[in-house]
Amino acid sequence: VYFFGWKERKASIPGKRSNAMKKRLPLLPYLEGKEMHLSTSSRLDWVESSFEKQGDIDQLSQEFLGVSVRRRTVSLFFVCMIVVVGLVFAKTAYLQTAQGALMASKAESNKVRLVTIPAMRGVMYDRQHKILASNTAHFTLTITPADLPRDVISKDALFTTLSMLVDHTPDQLKALIRNPSSYEPVVLMEGFPYEKAMELAVSTASMPGVALVATSQRAYDYHQAMSLSHVIGYTGAVSKKDFDDNPGVYISKDQTGKVGIERSYNESLRGKHGEQYVEVDAVGRVQNVIAATPSRNGDNLILTIDAALQKVS
Repeated sequence: VYFFGWKERKASIPGKRSNAMKKRLPLLPYLEGKEMHLSTSSRLDWVESSFEKQGDIDQLSQEFLGVSVRRRTVSLFFVCMIVVVGLVFAKTAYLQTAQGALMASKAESNKVRLVTIPAMRGVMYDRQHKILASNTAHFTLTITPADLPRDVISKDALFTTLSMLVDHTPDQLKALIRNPSSYEPVVLMEGFPYEKAMELAVSTASMPGVALVATSQRAYDYHQAMSLSHVIGYTGAVSKKDFDDNPGVYISKDQTGKVGIERSYNESLRGKHGEQYVEVDAVGRVQNVIAATPSRNGDNLILTIDAALQKVS
């Protein structure tokens, strides 16, 4: 018997239907007389179109029972499969041909990055070559949003660990990141001493997207230049106007002269930044330097002022 895919062959049955036959084939009528077929309208609903009796009228060789899938349904299924496979191949071909160059460019931009090499600001001396303004090491802890973990759990764990190092809450750190896909480093903390910088360098070495950057900061010898502060002036963060007026000259962490000689001779003192193309891994750590243009430090400036004489006067 075929019933939902199952087949059972029956032995010959006596002329009269036995009780065992009634139990085993409750759905099949007892066939007598000549060969009998199902009607044409029922042929599509059965695996076999008829019950057949071969040979003697008392010899029932096979009975089949089952449900078939309509030919239209099968055809529709194959059409859908062809359409889906065709769409997959079409999308693959589109990405490989029309979008191939764009995808390759994006992949390369994620692997190779342009990093700015800051220039040191020029040192300022008096006429006796005593230092009035110089540079000291300045450490900055930054985070690159695009290099952070993609999954929320890992990202939250990183911010929790980082918050214990910089005395900020995880929510405060998250608020600093305005563009999650940006490759521009965001400053988390700066201006800490050398010992703290070394501690952070060890603690954040395995954190993706977190980096400790060593730059320079302007320092004034107040013992020599206290009485000359109004002449020497001071530096400060680059303003938006400075960025707009000098495209390609400043970077976000730059210091520029605000007043006094620092401002008057700012162009000579600031120098010129260099740049290098570096190859990074999946978490933004530098693996190799591909090409580099060295920075040019600012010019030193020797004043005609005598600081010692100025103190006496």
